[in-house]
Amino acid sequence: MNLKYVIVVFFLFSFIITCYFVMEQKNNEIEQVRETFSIASHSSIRNYHEAQGNMEIDIYYPVTNVEKLDEIIEAYVHTEIENFKSIFQNVEEYHAELKITFNEYQKENIIAFAFTKYLDTGGAHPNTYTHTINFNTKTDQVITIEDLVEIDSNLLNSLSTISRESLQNNENIVQYGVSDFFYSGTEPKIENFQNFVLDEKNFIIFFDRYSIAPYVAGDFIVKIPYEKLNMNAIF
Repeated sequence: MNLKYVIVVFFLFSFIITCYFVMEQKNNEIEQVRETFSIASHSSIRNYHEAQGNMEIDIYYPVTNVEKLDEIIEAYVHTEIENFKSIFQNVEEYHAELKITFNEYQKENIIAFAFTKYLDTGGAHPNTYTHTINFNTKTDQVITIEDLVEIDSNLLNSLSTISRESLQNNENIVQYGVSDFFYSGTEPKIENFQNFVLDEKNFIIFFDRYSIAPYVAGDFIVKIPYEKLNMNAIF
């Protein structure tokens, strides 16, 4: 047998084996992410990773096979990547890191995602931010808090009142004091309730660090059963 042919076959076989183990490792990593986060089985998970100098990006995001929803998710991920790289791509003084993971929720024809962005830019501590998407697969449209308020003009008042009742006895809120910080962050304003998802039983609100309490108090999640809200007109 021609030696050159044997060498070519050997290297081709080695390449295939290497690719297989790399893919297996990536699949195992993604399965670990799937186990860690409450991700519905119908969505596959895609990973974007980039490390360059002192900059690192690691993003896990869903692929739902709903064309418009996937376009919206891809646009969000692309924007986060480009914004981060535009500032930190050539950073030398410190390590800059962007990580994004997500949780998935469902209610009938609604698919919702809560993305958690972890951002470390060399400051005193890293920060986390929430970004939510609620998508109605029946109408092929995103559902925003503005849409819901247009249907129920009293919704913001209800969300504000119930959130305050739920949070004011939270041990972290109590420890750092129920201050103007808390009341301003739970006022019945659109900007205070932008981050929400709709699951099978609850209207879930996310309050990031600094939004209603000091950073050290952490972030907060309020789950409001639909029966406490006038949701019949919405669903």
